[in-house]
Amino acid sequence: MLCKLMAGVCGVFLLNLLFLPRAYAYIDPGTGAMLLQAVAAAGVATLVFGKRIYFWVRGLFVKTDSAGDAGNESGD
Repeated sequence: MLCKLMAGVCGVFLLNLLFLPRAYAYIDPGTGAMLLQAVAAAGVATLVFGKRIYFWVRGLFVKTDSAGDAGNESGD
């Protein structure tokens, strides 16, 4: 019962946000800097995570023969 009530309240709130007229508001410099930092951090995290996934998938398909390389050493 409480979940349905919360869902209804959230739905009304979101609809209200979507169909509001102009708010005549601004984002102050502190909040803007925080949002910019969050976007930059998300971008860097995506790049790092993507690189990790790329090398993991590449490792599934690329054959590595480390045992064969050890026998090719001349021992000089």
